[in-house]
Amino acid sequence: MSSNATTPIQAARTRPPRSGAVSAIITAAVVMAAVAGCGTRPASGEPGQVAHRRPARAVLTATFRLPGIAFGVASGDGAAWLATGNGVLRIGQLTDQASRVLSAPGASLTSIAFGAGSVWVKDGGQILRVDPATGQILARINVLASVMTGGALSFGDGALWTATFADDRPGLVRIDPATNGVRVTPLPCAKVATLAAGEGSVWISQLCGPGFPLLRIDPATGRVTARLTAYHTPWHLAAGDGALWASEGASVARIDPKTAQVAATIPRAAQSAGPGNQPAAHGPGLLAAGAGVVWVIMAGAHHASVLRIDPRTSHLAGTGVTIGGEPLSVAASGTTVWVLTSDGLTRIDLVACGRGRCARQAPRASPATVPAPVWLDSLQMVSARDGWALAWTKNPADPEPTALMPVHTVDGGHTWTPVTPAQAKPLLVPDHSNEILLAASPSRAWLAVTLARSEASYGTRPALTEVFGTANAGRSWTRSAPIHAPGDARWLAFTDPAHGWLLQDLGAAMGNNPVRLYRTGDGGRTWSLIAASPRWNQAGASPSGLPTACDKTGIGFATPTDGWLTSACFSLAGALLVTHDSGAHWAPQALPLPANARTPGACFISAPQFFGSTGFLTIEHGGKAPGLLVTHDAGATWHPMTVPHAGPFATARFFSAQQGLLIPAASQDTPGEVFYLTSDGGRTWTPIQQGIRFQPGMTVNFTSPDTGFAWNPNSTGAPPIYVTTNGGQTWTWYLPQLVRSQR
Repeated sequence: MSSNATTPIQAARTRPPRSGAVSAIITAAVVMAAVAGCGTRPASGEPGQVAHRRPARAVLTATFRLPGIAFGVASGDGAAWLATGNGVLRIGQLTDQASRVLSAPGASLTSIAFGAGSVWVKDGGQILRVDPATGQILARINVLASVMTGGALSFGDGALWTATFADDRPGLVRIDPATNGVRVTPLPCAKVATLAAGEGSVWISQLCGPGFPLLRIDPATGRVTARLTAYHTPWHLAAGDGALWASEGASVARIDPKTAQVAATIPRAAQSAGPGNQPAAHGPGLLAAGAGVVWVIMAGAHHASVLRIDPRTSHLAGTGVTIGGEPLSVAASGTTVWVLTSDGLTRIDLVACGRGRCARQAPRASPATVPAPVWLDSLQMVSARDGWALAWTKNPADPEPTALMPVHTVDGGHTWTPVTPAQAKPLLVPDHSNEILLAASPSRAWLAVTLARSEASYGTRPALTEVFGTANAGRSWTRSAPIHAPGDARWLAFTDPAHGWLLQDLGAAMGNNPVRLYRTGDGGRTWSLIAASPRWNQAGASPSGLPTACDKTGIGFATPTDGWLTSACFSLAGALLVTHDSGAHWAPQALPLPANARTPGACFISAPQFFGSTGFLTIEHGGKAPGLLVTHDAGATWHPMTVPHAGPFATARFFSAQQGLLIPAASQDTPGEVFYLTSDGGRTWTPIQQGIRFQPGMTVNFTSPDTGFAWNPNSTGAPPIYVTTNGGQTWTWYLPQLVRSQR
């Protein structure tokens, strides 16, 4: 699916406006741009070219704030092209107009290149060829890209090039744009740092062999024609202006493409971020060759700069241009260079200055306010319209740490509003807090937050846990008295607005998982410790009956007094514990072993689902298909049910005592292609062929037999939500957006 919609935003430019104020344009949730310029313009002629008769100066002419983080930038056809995980964006070089060319919600788009009139972008184990005008995917080419290069793509000498490491054999991949045919020629080393095509050769930097060789390869035959050895491995390469330019992160070497020898060295043209740091595939030393100029990134401790090298003299020219964020990728076209950073996209132009003077840059324009994407980590829809989720405060792929926050929707997940309790914000510390959310209804939910202390999850030091409750969809929250005790909040369960339980996890190791159980009778305002496992260095069960053994998997209550604690064990014995005094004392409950579970192996039991006195319990045992148990006497006795063969890792979701859905798994993290529906309490099941091919990592959440939602929290871009209203026979998708409204 593709689109080419645009929306205007305000901008100030280095070139004079053609008709009124020049505007950059944007699709909803695609790009927010703040553009700044100086009162000069490039010399007449081709876009971005500068007359050498006039003095020139590198000027930051535009900055674009992206909705999250992009993974690669390329230039061609008068535009910059960005790979954003599940989309491709185009930013016009003459107009700074931005539009979404390709929307691929299930994709993982990273490296990108332009050539032969097409956009080429890496998507996992394949390369997509995309029509830049329509966004149509013209070809899908299977290529297992090298991990070392990150799947780097380079277009040059009439072909697309990348490195591969398939079947333990490294190779150089050439894709012919005329036929989309693939040719792979062997490489002497699997550890390829980077590659570049141009100046009549393909150049590959390796991390093995004597002296870390830089290889020159004949593009026609794939044969290695020269080896240049160096003490430091070049991590960045660019071919152009009659030379190969190579940087190891501290200096730049000019290499004669005919002799494969260093013709000049430009010291201090790049700088490592700190002493002892190793160069990487991004950061200091990034290179791009344009028309009469070579650009290089210098990164310091607090900021990065873009420097230019005059290829005629092989010396630095002018002063550097400071940019924000960590440099990730760079691309040049004419005398324009695009620098992708963790903060967004920066455009720099080489500007001709009249009479040796360049006017000051214009003030940065205010960006337009548009909805931002939302990265969902968990999703709990409670109806076709209403739902709750934990979402990341920003793209989790961003190099800077991010935290989780509760969000709420009333329109089926299209838009989400942050509903973080004000008192909880100090607790939501990136990488140092643990959050769990329990959604009970469109208006009622509970949030438990643990501010982790060092080693607190293993019970050696106290942690701080607080529980927040809302009965008005997050407009206001009650706050519990703090719990100062070891462990992370892991599971919440409520039977009604007043009675609830919080299970604190003290960490799991070697089949042991001690826990602490708290109970509330006032809706979560106060919590009392009522049961606990023995300490790590104590065997057996505590006086409450809670053992250390077995990894705990959940907790559920049918009434304020009757509850079950489930586990993953090597045996069914002790995998299910029951209480009849509100959690103060626990004892193992014997279960009838389903016929398909009479094999040795690990046993995994999920928390029970109750509807009055009827409840359902799912058991996975020995890697076989799950067993399903039912009770009609509030869990006093359980009886096995016959279910379709669904394979291991299947889950059951019931909506009432009669209606339920069995969701098989193609693998441990991928839903299967056929779901099974029951309308008689599990006595019979009807298969439903799914109208979508679920991707690895996708999670499914149904609110009724008909309405279901799916998403992938591990998507490289803003993850889309898929929705069905007919039990999965057909699915549609949309990109959820984050809105901030007055509540």
